Amino acid sequence: MAGVSDGVPSKNSQLCEIIHSVVGKIRSRVRSRCVLARITHSLHALKVFDDLKNRNDFPDNVCAKLTSFRMITAEQFFEHEALTEEYRKMIEFERGTNIDKQFYFSATIERDPGAKLHALIFVDIKYPKVKPIYILTFTLDGAEVSSSFKNDLIHVEQVLNADFTTYVTFDDPNSILEVQMAFLVSRFDILLESNSAANGSGQFIREHLFSRPYRGRDHQLPLYYQKSINAFIFRS
Repeated sequence: MAGVSDGVPSKNSQLCEIIHSVVGKIRSRVRSRCVLARITHSLHALKVFDDLKNRNDFPDNVCAKLTSFRMITAEQFFEHEALTEEYRKMIEFERGTNIDKQFYFSATIERDPGAKLHALIFVDIKYPKVKPIYILTFTLDGAEVSSSFKNDLIHVEQVLNADFTTYVTFDDPNSILEVQMAFLVSRFDILLESNSAANGSGQFIREHLFSRPYRGRDHQLPLYYQKSINAFIFRS
């Protein structure tokens, strides 16, 4: 009898721990969805920097503007010409039959004269545990851009999709979409100004400080913002 009674509290304790764990996960998921809804609502209203809790990684002067942010269907996403076969296979393979349950967005960022950055954004239902994926394209005066611009775009895309946390700090993981969009808008300025400075074209006036437009053979952009000197530098 002693052995039976000794085992009951243990089972009850285990059950309580399981229930507590499940409730905690549900609360976390609900909070993540609420924050995501708040972020997408703000972006739809073209508000990028308004609700950021920390602006230390962003300059006060941002010339580029978010001009469009909207939710699109899975069909629109997968039929978009910007979606490469590599990204298509990666998303379809990892999400399997749950493709229609994910979130898909399209965004446009512009800066005069005539520069437009287009972004396809995939947000997993397990956000923010699974980080958003960005697919970027760029046009200048409605035409295709040079290879140097394309290389710059690849660098920005890589930072967003793989190296983002080494460039920007934020306390709440649920806010990553909001911070990524602020990064994309502000760094579009650097992409344009760096390329213009390197080519000596003067097409985009240099409104931000950076030591040099590129570093290395792969033409890395100075995307790390150091607020103490109000300048963009290269990530060491």
